[in-house]
Amino acid sequence: NGGASKPPPPLDKLEPGTDIFVSFSSASMSPFALNWVANLRRAGIHELMVGALDEGMTKICEEHGIPTLSIEANSIKNRGAANLRFDYSAYKRMAAMKVQFYSNILRLGFNVWACDADTAWMAHPAPFVNEYPMQYVDILTTTDCIDVEGDTKGGCWHVDHNTGLVYMRARQGVLDFTAAWKQKIETTRDVMIRDQAALNLLMREGFRSKEWEPPPDPQGRTKARPIYKAWNDRLKIARLPLRYFANGHTFFVQRMYARKEADGSDHPPPFALHMTYQYGDSSKFA
Repeated sequence: NGGASKPPPPLDKLEPGTDIFVSFSSASMSPFALNWVANLRRAGIHELMVGALDEGMTKICEEHGIPTLSIEANSIKNRGAANLRFDYSAYKRMAAMKVQFYSNILRLGFNVWACDADTAWMAHPAPFVNEYPMQYVDILTTTDCIDVEGDTKGGCWHVDHNTGLVYMRARQGVLDFTAAWKQKIETTRDVMIRDQAALNLLMREGFRSKEWEPPPDPQGRTKARPIYKAWNDRLKIARLPLRYFANGHTFFVQRMYARKEADGSDHPPPFALHMTYQYGDSSKFA
């Protein structure tokens, strides 16, 4: 289950400090999850796992050789709608389970790429998250910002964090945060305060727009992105850039990847795409 003492094979052979890509799915959402896995594998990324929300998804993962852990999901089994998003109470309970799942993996010493199943990966993001000064950041998040130029200049800090794609490092401060994150979801009576809203509420606590200055880089490199302190100065956070972590609007509508750079060179391909700004969900997908 989600509280396992080690990740499933073959991830149990990984060294602590490795990045593990994590998503969740029920059997009815398996087309999304299988697409997520297929794109990761195509990009050469195999450090991945799916949290299975029901027995059907566990079986699908086993059939496709996908590392998986079953989540104790009795609290959402008898939900009032086929699609979890239409049963607000069940969706809120699932959000808390997801955060606990992240905590369990972080506690084992692995960094977590928390991904919605509607994300698609094209390359491993290690080059960015290890670029100076991103190594000092505890948590990196995406947004629904569509202003690529504005994001490049400052990070679109006026836009909420989107929990569909979040990078968390296995550090004590992050573990403390995920514990508070889960508690916020569970103890806030408003059924709309789920993982994303709860994370945003916590991140705003004591947030100031003053940039945190990292130690100088020995190699003299300039800063890839600004870093800020959040959650009452207990976390260092940064935004994953839209240039490399696209959303549905910047990818499908703006087609930023097809643009030329100022020097005439090709735009670098994004590491990932989160298919936001897409509509047409139905009760088929739960």
